[in-house]
Amino acid sequence: MGFCAVQLIRLRFTDTYTPRPYNVPLNVRIRRNGREVDVPVLGFIGMAGVLFVLTEVVLTHAIGRIAGPAWVALCFVYYALYRRSKRMPVFRTVRHDWEKQQQEVLEDAEEFDLLERYRSALAARDRARQERGA
Repeated sequence: MGFCAVQLIRLRFTDTYTPRPYNVPLNVRIRRNGREVDVPVLGFIGMAGVLFVLTEVVLTHAIGRIAGPAWVALCFVYYALYRRSKRMPVFRTVRHDWEKQQQEVLEDAEEFDLLERYRSALAARDRARQERGA
């Protein structure tokens, strides 16, 4: 849950153009780089809750002091081995054409309305970039 909350929050800031027909409740709308972004308050609450529970377990239980960090370390080793087996870097991301992949997903799902909204948002972004650059 904790990592999902971090990913949700990060995606709201890095992928502002993907249409989201469903948003998690309790969003706060802010302006960033000239666009409005919905910041998921529940994502922050979930992340804080998971961090609180993990900290409580580690601080208040003798077995938790060993099992908590051991679990995190074991999961990281598994992650590193998996990434190596797929010939991917452990600490860096693999380059993707996310916009093309998003369009393919929307087209395969026959979400043509969302696809059109996504393409028009990308076109508006490209026009704004050209205006700033020119």
